[in-house]
Amino acid sequence: MLSKLIIICFIIKLVSSRSFTIVVDTTDSMEIEINIIKANIASVLNVVRSIPDIENYVIVPFNDPDVGIPIVSESPDIFLNSVYTISTSGGTDCPENSLAGIRKGLEVSKDESHIFVFTDAFAKDYNDIDAIKYLCQTRRSKVIIFLSGFCRSNETSLETYKSVAEYCSGVILQLNPARFRESFRYMKEIVPVEWNNILTLTPSNITDPQLFSVENYTTDVMITITGEHPSITIKGYRSEETIEYEVIVHSDYDMVIRVKAKVGLYTAVINCRPCSAKLYKRNKLPFQYGFSTRLAKDIRETTDKPLPDTTSYIIISIPANIRVISIKVELIFFDNSEIKSLSVKQFIHNPGFYFTNIYMNSKRTFRITIHVLSGSSSRITGSTGILQPQKLDAVATSKKPSIEMIDSKILLDFDANVTIPAKIKGYPKPDIWWENNDGERLKSETILLEIPYVYMSYVTVYNIMANTTIYCKSRNSEGEESQAIELFVNRSATLEVLRTPDNDSFEYGTEGRLYCEISAYPEAIITWYHNDTVIDSNNFDNLQIVLEDNALLIKNMSFDNVGEYKCLVSNTVETKCFTATVQISGLEFPQVAFNNSEIILQPTDIIDIECWILEGKPEPAVSWTYKSDDDFEFNTIPDGVDVVGRKLRFSHVNKKNEGTYKCEAKNILGTDSKELSVKLQYAPVIKSTGEDTLTVRETKLVELQCEVDAIPAAEVRWETSQDDVIVPSNPRHTTDDHHTLRFIALMEDSGNYYCIAENKLGRAQKIVRVNVLVPPYIRPEAPIMDVRTGETAMLVCNVQTGNPAPMTRWEFLAPDSTNTVLQRGNATNTLVLYKVNKNNEGYYVCIAYNNVGTDRIKTYLRVY
Repeated sequence: MLSKLIIICFIIKLVSSRSFTIVVDTTDSMEIEINIIKANIASVLNVVRSIPDIENYVIVPFNDPDVGIPIVSESPDIFLNSVYTISTSGGTDCPENSLAGIRKGLEVSKDESHIFVFTDAFAKDYNDIDAIKYLCQTRRSKVIIFLSGFCRSNETSLETYKSVAEYCSGVILQLNPARFRESFRYMKEIVPVEWNNILTLTPSNITDPQLFSVENYTTDVMITITGEHPSITIKGYRSEETIEYEVIVHSDYDMVIRVKAKVGLYTAVINCRPCSAKLYKRNKLPFQYGFSTRLAKDIRETTDKPLPDTTSYIIISIPANIRVISIKVELIFFDNSEIKSLSVKQFIHNPGFYFTNIYMNSKRTFRITIHVLSGSSSRITGSTGILQPQKLDAVATSKKPSIEMIDSKILLDFDANVTIPAKIKGYPKPDIWWENNDGERLKSETILLEIPYVYMSYVTVYNIMANTTIYCKSRNSEGEESQAIELFVNRSATLEVLRTPDNDSFEYGTEGRLYCEISAYPEAIITWYHNDTVIDSNNFDNLQIVLEDNALLIKNMSFDNVGEYKCLVSNTVETKCFTATVQISGLEFPQVAFNNSEIILQPTDIIDIECWILEGKPEPAVSWTYKSDDDFEFNTIPDGVDVVGRKLRFSHVNKKNEGTYKCEAKNILGTDSKELSVKLQYAPVIKSTGEDTLTVRETKLVELQCEVDAIPAAEVRWETSQDDVIVPSNPRHTTDDHHTLRFIALMEDSGNYYCIAENKLGRAQKIVRVNVLVPPYIRPEAPIMDVRTGETAMLVCNVQTGNPAPMTRWEFLAPDSTNTVLQRGNATNTLVLYKVNKNNEGYYVCIAYNNVGTDRIKTYLRVY
């Protein structure tokens, strides 16, 4: 089934949750209002308890001048008890610190929450207005202000509340204490409903009618009006019929109504001074859904629960009267608060049908939520109830198979293919198969739809040209069942000519085709004639009837194929005959060409060079010859090059293949030839010269040779490493035009020397290990060391140079000329004498030695 991509996305986020928040003015002047809150808030909570995405309950008390500590709880009962403990005190000044309370309520509440504000005073803390605006924009929460009084000293503060309501998609309701209870009725109306389409209806003139629509997917409509002595009249846009509404709140300053309207356009005439109004709509998407492990074309082929631990398709059907611009499908999981947005595709030939797929774990419960942007720019959302995968341990009783054909009959176009679905129920699992009219079994596919005994079976019938009946059959130990479906082919008797043979001329030796194509029912017979002789395989070797192309093929045009051709078409309806004359066109002198007159090859290349025949009738014979750059005559092709038809194949390229190659084409009219120059390129090769390891004494001349062969010429450089670390080049090291490296050997010149040659085809490297022999050298120390009797003497022998690494030993030359070896060591050898006495006095000699030479230092130890 072809499909087109509607939306592709895949994100995982936490399930959105809301807070139920009240911000309460607790100054003394609010005593009556707070008592009303305590008496009525429980009725609101009874509604809120049933809302699954209310995660916590918040109380933010504020007084003058401070905002109290927010009380946050996850239990509505704890919240209710906290409301009962609210008391009033202080706050004789007016206006109050209400904006700070609103700000705190927005900060501590979840996103997309309702913040209900109860106060009897205007706001004075105007500096918080920008912060509130930012919080409402980022948190997407709604602020509803219930104002039961005002401050005569600052009339502009009401505009501040209006700004908050505007920024926060809310409303300000002015209710005196006598009507204050109406605020709770409003709360019970607005909290449970997801108002997902909020519009401002602020007329420029009180007599201007405001136009609004109710779509077939609109479930709730509410209008709020703010201004003195508000009133509203709603009528049909064309019918002028007055529309009824239910009044939720109605005071001298505010009006809230719920509109009872059917689908259509309406006008609202709003009266008040000054006047502002908002339209709240809830658009709920009507849709059908189903699950199947096979991509189904109809909801009837699906079930309302997915199979557990299996990847299933989700099929979604949206009413055709909703023009979908974009669609987003989300699975909301209840076990770990996760939303998974799925990529959705649409069936091209089935508008309004969409599909996606997902692997469903058997232990997860979820809900499908669909968001649609419609052609009217409305955003519509719809959700299923709580869903869970089918149970693996479902119990079933034995049941004889029953078969439900999804369609009772199908009307098809001639020569069409059709896939037929059927739903089968039976336990234990039945055998399911399909048969045609002749009792032949057809290849089919059966899937489990519902555990443990509901299956879907599919059969595809191809190239249907006549009415037929297809049977679905099923059998288990309890019995058997058979159901049939009729396939009707819409086809009338006809003989329609789609293409007739044309007069034509074909070149000598080429292929030619004459076409005779028809669409006929019943099937027509086509007979070809050449010069009034019926064409068949027995008498025309060079002519072939190609049924699948509706053509007569002339395999190789010659003089025998010239003449008149006739296509005779007939069925039970009528007979038609069409003729065409075929001629032969000219002969040509050979003309050959190459794509390039010169090519450059590399040793690893495997390449074919074709000698193109541009002209030549009959087809010329092609031959290849070769001459090297040192030859005067063309000869046979060298080794490593093969001739394959008109192609020259290079498979083992070497320097002997360089030279000129000639392609010669010849037919009965003459000869043409072209020459191809072949040149060779190869990566650098370093010839082996000199030793891989060079041992030299210090101050001797070192010469390291590097002879490189490469085309194109290689860039050659020398690098040096010591202990696997590349060291910078030394100005003492010089190279000549032949890449020979020369230097006077010093100890620091020991190491690996790399001759590196590179060109665009590759890289070669030669390594020479240079070992510079250097005799030892010991750093001189003081010739005399004075030490007190009983002290410790430390004599240091530090060999600073020497290659190979020197060995050392300490000798003691006593005053009586006795010579004793005291200690052997490596390049750093420290002799320690503890508690020296007069017997230790004398000469101490450190000797360093390797196979190149020796060095020594002498220190006289004087003990006193």
